[in-house]
Amino acid sequence: YCMEFIYPITFILHDETIITIENNSEEGWEELKNWYEENPNIEFDWNLQYPVDIQLEDGNITTVNSLSEIELIKQSCE
Repeated sequence: YCMEFIYPITFILHDETIITIENNSEEGWEELKNWYEENPNIEFDWNLQYPVDIQLEDGNITTVNSLSEIELIKQSCE
């Protein structure tokens, strides 16, 4: 990808569970994965707590306020 999250990032899940990933470690993502495995009827959704800072491929840091903004950035990478 041409962007990376700047940690920490927080997900707000369907049952109001809050999972904060402090850094891009397997442990943080594992907690999120486990929640979805324990709730198989819920499809994964990017329920990030916005705003979120991301670092672009050129090193610039930008703040995004929605999933649609992230998708626009990803499309501009392709």
